[in-house]
Amino acid sequence: MLDEGYQAARGKSHELHEAGIADGFWSRLTDSLDILFAGTEIDVDFTRETDGFILSNELKTAVLMIVKEAVTNEIKHSKATRVEILVYCDLNALVLKVTDNGQGIGHHHKQGIGLGSIRQRVQSLNGKVEWSAEKLGGKALKAVIPWLFSNWTMIR
Repeated sequence: MLDEGYQAARGKSHELHEAGIADGFWSRLTDSLDILFAGTEIDVDFTRETDGFILSNELKTAVLMIVKEAVTNEIKHSKATRVEILVYCDLNALVLKVTDNGQGIGHHHKQGIGLGSIRQRVQSLNGKVEWSAEKLGGKALKAVIPWLFSNWTMIR
């Protein structure tokens, strides 16, 4: 069941990419998350605060791929029961945070292909990414992509 959910979400992410990340991006991303987490016992909370901002297709693709990699890692490795995903824009940057209540980052933690892909994608947009352990267990990923180096605009 988990594998079916993963394959369905992966198919949705390809649909988004192939459609040029057209209108409805956020609702399709939400649908993909619902499908992916449907086969798990993980409760997910996805929040976005991007009203008034228009993101380029390049930035939407980055958000999609970062979320996909982060969620895949959550399902495979975290042993979490709750995952929170927050995407917001401020005057300086787009910020993406993924936190969980799982097993956290131990001394055995290594950067695999997924985490390396996230780091490379964020750095290609002159952004920064960091991982940290949460006080009450779990871990947090925070990616900050400055608006000066990405092709998106504020329309407020």
